[in-house]
Amino acid sequence: IQTFIFWLIEIYVIPDRAVFDIYMINISYDKEADAYYIELNEGEFYRNRVIEDRIIIDYDIDDNILGIEILDFK
Repeated sequence: IQTFIFWLIEIYVIPDRAVFDIYMINISYDKEADAYYIELNEGEFYRNRVIEDRIIIDYDIDDNILGIEILDFK
């Protein structure tokens, strides 16, 4: 499994100040399963939802998105 870490920085301006939000996104690729997992938030898995045949979204108990799994990537 290969893991990549990306930082997403969101900058927006409010009158008289700038606001920065920084997010860390972990992306893992499992070559044997040919699947990517994009971790957006940490938390305890509660349920998932199949969006398409190959795309699954994981949620916590408060319906926050934890991650996105992409199957059969190639």
